[in-house]
Amino acid sequence: MLTNMLYSISLQDFDIDKKETKRAVEDSLKDFHFSYWAVPSTAPADVVRMAGQTEHGHAFLQLSNKNVQLIISYDENYNKALSRCISYAHDKLVVLIDTLGRLKARTSFCGVVAQYVYDDIDDPMSYLKKILFIDTGPSILHNVDLRFSVVYKNMYYVNVELSVLSDAAHSKRALGVKVDVNNRYMLEKEDAISDANDIFEVVSLQESINQDVIMKLLHEGRLELNE
Repeated sequence: MLTNMLYSISLQDFDIDKKETKRAVEDSLKDFHFSYWAVPSTAPADVVRMAGQTEHGHAFLQLSNKNVQLIISYDENYNKALSRCISYAHDKLVVLIDTLGRLKARTSFCGVVAQYVYDDIDDPMSYLKKILFIDTGPSILHNVDLRFSVVYKNMYYVNVELSVLSDAAHSKRALGVKVDVNNRYMLEKEDAISDANDIFEVVSLQESINQDVIMKLLHEGRLELNE
């Protein structure tokens, strides 16, 4: 099941401290109830100045002079219906990107992170042992965290993290899969500046890494991205 999504946009020379900017954000993003912090002008640019949350708490938005992050959390009514999750997040993202466009915000890169939790897998450790070809003999393998990164089409980083998650309250373990897709590679290798609208291309790539792709990774140790 999909538990949360994180949409992140790295900004350049943005000034959320300006009254006009705060008002424009608040007027455009009417689904959010905002709070503000009085941050000294000498504070680092990545310190959050403004944050908002939707009425039922499923979407959380935080803004600094360096970064905008939209975090969508899904409850039991959504987290097993991917199409509903994607539709809900898309609606919030469209309004956010439109707002940044009207504010003439300049961006460096953007990314989308999806967190999946598979609590129906009885022995999550066995999947990770198989992928890593670990043989511990009679010794019990207690835990494994697997992280890797690939470059896709000389434009994107696709970062994948596989881990065993523990629910101490129910003595149950689950398999966690985190997929982070971003276009930071373009900035680092090509010195190319991103546009806020580029996040929709990142979203498209993130959505292409669907359950079939993830299951093939878990069962066969193969990450197959469409070339």
